[in-house]
Amino acid sequence: LINGDLKHEFGTINQQEERSVLELLRFLQERGVSVIVVRGNHDVLLEPILKRAGFASFEEYLEGDFFFCHGHTLPRSQAFKGAKTVIIGHEHPALALSDGLRQETGKCFLFASHGRKSLIVLPSFSRATEGTDVLRQEFLSPMLTPAVLRKAEVFLVIDEAVGSAGTLVQIEKALKRF
Repeated sequence: LINGDLKHEFGTINQQEERSVLELLRFLQERGVSVIVVRGNHDVLLEPILKRAGFASFEEYLEGDFFFCHGHTLPRSQAFKGAKTVIIGHEHPALALSDGLRQETGKCFLFASHGRKSLIVLPSFSRATEGTDVLRQEFLSPMLTPAVLRKAEVFLVIDEAVGSAGTLVQIEKALKRF
């Protein structure tokens, strides 16, 4: 499942981007992978490319108790209401740490609660996009309110390992000590 922003550019689609999207979809198709594309805010004009390649896209997707949407708008569907876990993209969270001389940034997952639902925010899976620093930038998703973020747990991705770095509040407190 590709949870939005399959393409990078807004509004237009250049030949290179179209070629890259088609190559990825064909690569997956040739290996028997069933591809589900959930549209993101960057995916304007994606539909004709997907149709040519024999794929469909969705505004949202429900798989069991898991509800996938890009996260740039608030979901209001019946599927969302019945889901236990919501998985969004859109924000591309990353954790930037600095000692004053050097800064290291790592992609991360955010795990939080949104009402009675679990909420997972996915990092960017592209090497071209580093992400949004979870400590210094405001989030755009209407799902990521300050109340939700206050208790969000950060899972840092280092190479192929993923581990908890604590909650955003814990990380902020620890950094203030230095």
